[in-house]
Amino acid sequence: MKKFFLLLVIAIIILVAISASIFSLTVFKQTTEVDTYFISGTIQEKAYIFDDSFPDRMITYDSKNTNRYIFGMADSLKLFSEFFEKYGAKKIATQTYNGIEWNIYFINPIVYNSLFNEPAYAYLCVASGKNGDYYIEVSSLTLEADESLQSKLFTKYTKPLLESIKFKDPENVPKEYQLFDDLGNENYDYIKEYGWDSYFSTFK
Repeated sequence: MKKFFLLLVIAIIILVAISASIFSLTVFKQTTEVDTYFISGTIQEKAYIFDDSFPDRMITYDSKNTNRYIFGMADSLKLFSEFFEKYGAKKIATQTYNGIEWNIYFINPIVYNSLFNEPAYAYLCVASGKNGDYYIEVSSLTLEADESLQSKLFTKYTKPLLESIKFKDPENVPKEYQLFDDLGNENYDYIKEYGWDSYFSTFK
């Protein structure tokens, strides 16, 4: 009889352990699937769409942890990348994840604040696909980051996202100038020919 009760107790303990494990996986290990016109991937936390006004070229997700994820695409991101570098973003690495080579830029809170009026840390990741260029920006108002790629913002959120990314390579790709809201074709063509420094000097 004692042996029966002992086996029963062991069985209950095992059942509780399994149930707890399943519960922790389903409740605490939550993710968000991203599936847009031009890209797909998995955010390693629960997030919601913050802005999808231009679904063919940009979509933004926010999380309750004050992390933001921006996914974008254009026919080229050359001037786009140069714009961020002009403001102080620093290219820190070139890494390949899931067969995609990414140029990774680090943005500190001072630079981010000058661009978006919020003092966040961020990683800007830029890569080329079959029909255009892609970028992913992962930023946080609460998590600190650095240039070593060892920060929690990179190891827990940015890197796993990059490892899950797949390009869809749509045929009708938006133009790079469309990423700059009020720039317009004429100014874009000027910058393309003479550079950002020349463009900004016209305002002095």
